[in-house]
This record gives sequence, C-alpha cells and structure tokens, in this order.
Amino acid sequence: LTLSLVLGIFLYQASVAFRRVVTTDADGARPHLLEGFDKLRLYFKVMGVAFIIAMALGGLVLLAMLSCGLAL
Repeated sequence: LTLSLVLGIFLYQASVAFRRVVTTDADGARPHLLEGFDKLRLYFKVMGVAFIIAMALGGLVLLAMLSCGLAL
C-alpha cells in the first residue's frame, strides 16, 4: 500500500510538470519537461528495485521450501 502511494505521488508530480509544459510558452517549458522526466525516471527506478526485491524474496521462499522438504 505504501509503495503504491509513493508511486502514485511520483506519477502525479510528473503529470503536473507535463501539464505545465503544455500551458507554458516555448522558452519556459524546458525546466518543466525535465522535471517531468525526472519524476518518471524516479518512478521506474523505484518500480525496478521493488521488482528485484520481490523476485529475490520469492526465490528465498522457494529455496527455503525446497530445503525443508516442502514440494510444490
């Protein structure tokens, strides 16, 4: 739940930055565009780390089950 909330905040912040790109003139849009991309980059980094942690925990559980003699 906490991870979903944090990821939702990152996506919301990115959408606000991209909305500012659309409503700003061409000269002032670049910082907002970069901010939006930074928020998306952070979103995907967190998702990647969470995926790696989940896969590692799943592997450890499977290894523990096999070592204790519990078959699938």
